Amino acid sequence: RDTFYLRLIEKAFSTRTDRKEKYDVLKNFYLYGNNTSDKPCEYNKLFAHIDLLASFLSSGETTSFIIEIPDDEDGQNKAFEQEKAKAILPKINEAWHDSNLDIVFNEALVWALVYETCFVKLVPLKGKEFSAYVVEPHCIGILREDMPILDHQEVIAHEYLMTESDLKRRIAGWGEETQKEFISKITLSEREDNVSTMPAPMQKIIINAVSPNVTGNL
Repeated sequence: RDTFYLRLIEKAFSTRTDRKEKYDVLKNFYLYGNNTSDKPCEYNKLFAHIDLLASFLSSGETTSFIIEIPDDEDGQNKAFEQEKAKAILPKINEAWHDSNLDIVFNEALVWALVYETCFVKLVPLKGKEFSAYVVEPHCIGILREDMPILDHQEVIAHEYLMTESDLKRRIAGWGEETQKEFISKITLSEREDNVSTMPAPMQKIIINAVSPNVTGNL
């Protein structure tokens, strides 16, 4: 069964390299005004335009929610349900801001305008708490790219980095035997800090740190 899952994941990410190259081009144009970070555009109007457009589309600080109660057959329970909705609305709005979802959503909106799509992932924690993360589209893989609606996908894969301590924290609520079985199937590997895979500005920072006598512009 595990081999079958791995084959599905490999199939879902079969076009990831090509998609990553496309997203890198879009990212460079957004950040630098052209397709290279070595010679940034002097006046990058695209960056300011996307920032302004995102502010028009959503404002996390002033976002508020409403609850719509559907009509029942006799209409007797709607008024009662509306009173309950009024009581819970402040808690929903409070959770929106306390969980930093407003900040995460606004960040995802900006990158959705850049990449043409973006994702927000909610990870449940202990109790009723959860964490929200922005997921870039090249980290997501699907089985059928000819289907535009995710609900119709049989496979949706997400690749991400997780430390060993974070993994153990997330499965702390599982039974001891379940934890051992799960960890036995995982292969831990060290992260390779390959400078060539980092953005150009970060490469320059590392090079200048190693060779401080090198002169240049950043």
